[in-house]
Amino acid sequence: MKPNETVDDHVLTILSVLLPALTKLVEHEFKDHLPGGEHMSVNLEETKSADKHNKFPERVFAYVDHLLTHKPNITSLALESHVTFSLNKTDQWLATKDESEVQKLILSSRQEVKNEKKRFKIRECGIREKRLENLRLQFEKKAKQEENRIKKLEKETTEIQYYGLWQSEEQVDSELGMIEKEKEKEEALKAQIRFRKNVFSQKADSVLFSFCKMIDGKRTNLSVEDLTVNVKKLVKSAFDTPTPTNSSNNCLLVGKRIKQKFVDDDGKEFWSPGKVISQVLKCFDKSQHLYIMCSLNLCMLSNNNPKLYLYFQVPGFPRWYNIKFDGDPAIYSDNLADHYREKEVVILPQ
Repeated sequence: MKPNETVDDHVLTILSVLLPALTKLVEHEFKDHLPGGEHMSVNLEETKSADKHNKFPERVFAYVDHLLTHKPNITSLALESHVTFSLNKTDQWLATKDESEVQKLILSSRQEVKNEKKRFKIRECGIREKRLENLRLQFEKKAKQEENRIKKLEKETTEIQYYGLWQSEEQVDSELGMIEKEKEKEEALKAQIRFRKNVFSQKADSVLFSFCKMIDGKRTNLSVEDLTVNVKKLVKSAFDTPTPTNSSNNCLLVGKRIKQKFVDDDGKEFWSPGKVISQVLKCFDKSQHLYIMCSLNLCMLSNNNPKLYLYFQVPGFPRWYNIKFDGDPAIYSDNLADHYREKEVVILPQ
């Protein structure tokens, strides 16, 4: 194999990622046979009788399937007896015995039936208890994972409440300008990225959520400048709303708590908290939309805010959302993406 300047650097990067992962996999899968494992020094005489293939177990599975098909009500003990009698070729072994010995074996077996059933019941109870124990352990493991996940989200929410959720490029620069230490700036930027990834579940290029990058085959932590660029890209991409297709859950706003700024009749500004229910799916011209909706008696002008229309059902616009404000049973539709850019909508940490 000859050196190739075009691909050598890429190969080095790929191997630096692939080989550690492969090493970890091998250590996990073959740990019993590696140094320190219980099967590290295996005596060949001890494994001489071990099958080198799985043909026999497959035969057992096939016979069990045949029995269950033709005898669906067969008990586990009877099924086990059928399998052992057939595959151990017990009938051929009995054919080698004389009649008196055969009758003696049959009588002994009949007398042993009660004891065999008792032993089977004990074994069956042990298997059931083992399964219940495994289920309990799995349940505890999942509960622990869920507890850790919730703690992680709570920690990230606490961090974002301390630093605040930065929702514009100007706010990113302003907040960073108030922080003196570079290390604290780095932690604040990482908190913004973690919150958007894990709590908001924001959809974006995975590179924007990384804290390091590959340089000459080595992982290098991102600088404050690099993290700042990523946070600004996340802030910007969060509201570059694509035209939705079949799902209304592909936007950051859906399901989130917000507060929106309004102006009352006296010209005073006030903020109303609420929750974004869904993103509108179909796209109509605004005048056509309002004409169609009002002609079907599906919308009316809101008394509280003349800029908003109250809809009982909204087929809507691609940048419009359905909002439920606290203390108001009505569902409103509004262009939240544009209001966000005008800093009239703020996402609330949950």
